[in-house]
Amino acid sequence: MMEKLRVLVFHHENVEPYVKLLRRMAPELELLVCTTEQDIDKWIGEADILFVSTRFPTRLLAKCSRAKWIQVMGAGVERFVQGNIPKSVTLTRVDVGFGDKIAEYVMAYILFFSQRIAEVIENQRRKRWEPLDLTWLKGEVLGVAGVGAVGMEVARRGRCFGMKVVGFDLEPKNLPEIDHWYSWNEFLEFVTLPKYLVICLPLTRKTEGLFGREAFEAMRRDSIIINVARGPIIRETELIEALRTRKIGGAVLDVFEQEPLPIQSPLWQMENVVVTPHHAGPSLPQEMVEFFLANLSRFRRGEPLRGQVDIERGF
Repeated sequence: MMEKLRVLVFHHENVEPYVKLLRRMAPELELLVCTTEQDIDKWIGEADILFVSTRFPTRLLAKCSRAKWIQVMGAGVERFVQGNIPKSVTLTRVDVGFGDKIAEYVMAYILFFSQRIAEVIENQRRKRWEPLDLTWLKGEVLGVAGVGAVGMEVARRGRCFGMKVVGFDLEPKNLPEIDHWYSWNEFLEFVTLPKYLVICLPLTRKTEGLFGREAFEAMRRDSIIINVARGPIIRETELIEALRTRKIGGAVLDVFEQEPLPIQSPLWQMENVVVTPHHAGPSLPQEMVEFFLANLSRFRRGEPLRGQVDIERGF
C-alpha cells in the first residue's frame, strides 16, 4: 500500500487553486493547507514535503524537522538558499513553463521600442500623420545575460528575427543559438555590444548588483535593458541616473529591488522606461501542480528530482 505522505501547501496570494488540483489529481496525499504564517508554524514540523510559493516565510524553514523535500512553485529560489534549510532537505525549483511566456514578453517590448509604438499611438491620438524613422531587428545585436531555460528561449526568438545573439553566463555552454559567448571575466566587454540586453540570470551573491554604474557607462547609448530576472541584479539608483543622463536608451523592467514598486520611484514617469508588475512569467497553478506531481513520482521511486537546487551556488 502506498505511503500516505503529508504535504504542506502554501501560496502567499491564493492557495485554493493548488489545493483543488491536488485533491483531484493526487487524492492519496494528506494536505496540510496553510494560509498564514501561524498555520505554517503549526504544521511545518509534521510535513513530509513542502509545496510552497516563492514568498514562503523562509525564517520558518529551520523547523522542517520531518520534511525531506521542498518544491517551490516558481523558478526564483534566492530567499530559500539564504534561509535555514536543514542539510537533509532537497530543494527544487520549477525549471519549465516560463521560457516561452517570458520570451514573448521580451520580444513584444523589443518591438515596442524598435517600431516606436508609443509614438505611433500618440500620433494617432493627436490625428498626426507623421512617418517615423523605425529600426529593424535583422542584424541587430541581442545580448542574453544568463542562458538557462528562459535565456535560451529568448535567444531562439531573437534568431528568428535575424538578430545576432551574444551570451553571457557564469558557465558558458556550446549552444547553436548563441553566436558568441562571454564569460564572467568578460562581462564589461559583453555589455558594450547589445542594442537589446536581456537579464535572465539567477539572483545570487555573485549577480546581486552586477548591473551598476560601471556596466551602464560601458553600454551603448542607444541600448535597451530588459530585466525579467530579479530586481536586485540591477542597482536601481544607478540605473535611474543612467536613464536620466541618457547613458543608455531605455529600460523594460518587470522586477524591482522593492515590489510593488514604490509610488515615489522616478521609474514610473520616465518616458524611456516601461514598468510592468512582475507578470512576464506567471506561475500557473495547473503547470505548477503537474510539475510537482511528476517530481513526486520521482521522489517515491528514489530517483533524482528535476529542478534540484545547488544551495552553495544559489540556483
